[in-house]
Amino acid sequence: MNPMGWFREYLTSKAPGAVWDAREDFAVRICMRYPHTPYLARHVVNCAEAFLQGGCIPGATKTLFFALEKTGEEKYRAAIQKAMDRLEKPADAPLSVLYETLPFRMAYEMRINRMEKVGQTAKMYRDVHLSRWDRVHRLHRTEYGYSLREEAWFLMALADGIALCSDQLYEHWRALVDIYRETLSGVLQRFNAQGLLASDLSGDSEGDPIGTAIVLWALLSGVEMGLIDPERYLPVARMVLYALRQTAESRAADMMEEVFGVR
Repeated sequence: MNPMGWFREYLTSKAPGAVWDAREDFAVRICMRYPHTPYLARHVVNCAEAFLQGGCIPGATKTLFFALEKTGEEKYRAAIQKAMDRLEKPADAPLSVLYETLPFRMAYEMRINRMEKVGQTAKMYRDVHLSRWDRVHRLHRTEYGYSLREEAWFLMALADGIALCSDQLYEHWRALVDIYRETLSGVLQRFNAQGLLASDLSGDSEGDPIGTAIVLWALLSGVEMGLIDPERYLPVARMVLYALRQTAESRAADMMEEVFGVR
């Protein structure tokens, strides 16, 4: 991989794990897609090290699995087990917090726990969806109303969970796919005239480029995994890419094009 100049500069200028936000999450995702590129892999391992030192919030736990597979060092396995033991049930957690925990549970089951509790993890996704889904608005109701950021991170959690769950476990895999499709369909009905999604999906609030970019990553992940029809959804993706280029998040559009090959 030959990363874009701004991305190379980003990796060399920031302390891994210092701040965990959408940009850092995207950067780590790009790095993890190219595990055989040494300095990209190093960035992810450095983020895992930051987590071990207490300088990285739980959203970075995905880096622990990468570091374990890359190095085989027992300290990462121990950290994964410690994080797993501390996880609380997701019943009342915000959807954005579930993004940090549900994929972690799925990764743990698939890679560490011999898939013993995959069904329980899939049920957690399903229970969260059913308990918060508003059939009229076709959105999840949260403590913030109908929040784009909350929906966006939940879509990412679903995309990650699906990617981790083998389709050989068809019942659980298909349950996650159905929730992903239903959630995505509801969110994509809320574009404004500029091609952005509003921060409050139930009203006419200002468009949120970062939240829109998170949804776009989840959408393109679904296309890449064959979960949704590219003929229907790639035109939507191109519309969003154009909209993002008119905002301060134009680099997010560059990133999506580079990673997913969308032009």
